[in-house]
Amino acid sequence: MRVNRTKTKEIIMNFSASNRVAETPLLTIHDEPTERVTHATVLGVIITSDLTWNAPVNTILRKGRQRLYMMYQLKRSGVSQEDLLGVYSSVIRSVIEYACQAWHSNLPQYLSHELEPVQKRGLKAIYLREYLCNGLAGSGTNDALYELCKSYFNKMLNPDHELHHCCPRKESFPMHYERIIEDQFQSHVPIATRILLSHGV
Repeated sequence: MRVNRTKTKEIIMNFSASNRVAETPLLTIHDEPTERVTHATVLGVIITSDLTWNAPVNTILRKGRQRLYMMYQLKRSGVSQEDLLGVYSSVIRSVIEYACQAWHSNLPQYLSHELEPVQKRGLKAIYLREYLCNGLAGSGTNDALYELCKSYFNKMLNPDHELHHCCPRKESFPMHYERIIEDQFQSHVPIATRILLSHGV
């Protein structure tokens, strides 16, 4: 396989005190330097050099708000509740939930709270009367994302799953397994770790 240099980006993730990124030589391919960037989109998910999720969440919010405006226009045109719900599920909720298994469990609380209004505004637009009179029952955005993560990581317990090899094995760490588990709680897959621990894996 020949690597296409023009499509290759370099991201340096350096958290040392000196953080001398500017002094780091550029990556070269076929003796030609690649472009160094602070963020890149990988399969629709924005990865940043500081490994924070502000940029991805802001992109989700921007797309969600744009699509909310489209849904408001459809409602003014007399589209039925059932069709509006279909629009919400396909063009708004799908944006919020996309690849959430990669980023949701690592969100700080303030970013998690920013996701909630998009769902509330969408459901309020669809079910305005029920929303104003009774309050709309249902799980919040973060509860839904948590369940998606939990469902996916449960699938990883299956030995035939393509990512099953990523699960920690107790027999591999007989002396330090509890510490390994504790470290995993702080990683990007804490939900997976909790499930593995509950199953005694």
